[in-house]
Amino acid sequence: METTATVLLVDDDPRIVDTTATFVGRASDALTTTTATGPEAALDRFEGNDIDCIVSDYDMPKMDGLALFEAVSERDGGTPFILFTGKGSEEVASEAISLGVTDYLQKETGTEQYEVLANRIENAVEARRVEERLDRYRMMVETVDDALYTVDSEGRFTSVNDSFVSLTGYDRGELVGNDVSTLKRPETVERFEEAVRGMLRDDHDETYVEFDLRTAGGEAVPCEDHMVVRTDDGEYAGVVGVIRDVSERAAGDRLLDRERHG
Repeated sequence: METTATVLLVDDDPRIVDTTATFVGRASDALTTTTATGPEAALDRFEGNDIDCIVSDYDMPKMDGLALFEAVSERDGGTPFILFTGKGSEEVASEAISLGVTDYLQKETGTEQYEVLANRIENAVEARRVEERLDRYRMMVETVDDALYTVDSEGRFTSVNDSFVSLTGYDRGELVGNDVSTLKRPETVERFEEAVRGMLRDDHDETYVEFDLRTAGGEAVPCEDHMVVRTDDGEYAGVVGVIRDVSERAAGDRLLDRERHG
């Protein structure tokens, strides 16, 4: 995990929660722990601090771990919640999963369990952060005026915004999952592939390409595509692009060209 995360550990036994905090801290430099010895104290701590993940015991007085999960979800339904319990019945596990608990881990003997727990915490926090980034991206996609799209490493559309749909004349369902050749002639596709190869070869992450976009109605619209390369663990994962209709600019260029040679 690239950045640190704060984990709230909850158990009514102070010795157990302190031991868990110690060994989780040793297992991961990315995790900062804070503790609470009961559900009510946990809720106070959760509301007063930036908590990235909660790890809770199940069997506690007044409020069990699942009731705590429901109380936390009412305040922030996206916070990862891991049930780390010595009560290992299938009934508890089944109820935890049905309620939407992020993960379920049964306590065992030995310190290796804390390495497993730390790994589960990191995975849960990272998944939440990825989802938050995707939510921000989706919001951006739907609010920008320009036509925005993403394409995977195989050249298939993975997302398009409303402006992209309006520009192309295709429904979103006709684009997502289909190849970029839907909108481009073969020679144009080859130009784009060469542009991507050039970015990867020269270690550049963005470029501009002008081309004629083929709409659903058969019209050729002069456009400019600002492409940014996406990578995943250093491997090419596709591109994000912003397309602008440059018809007016193209018409002006043609007029100037005629006047220049007229």
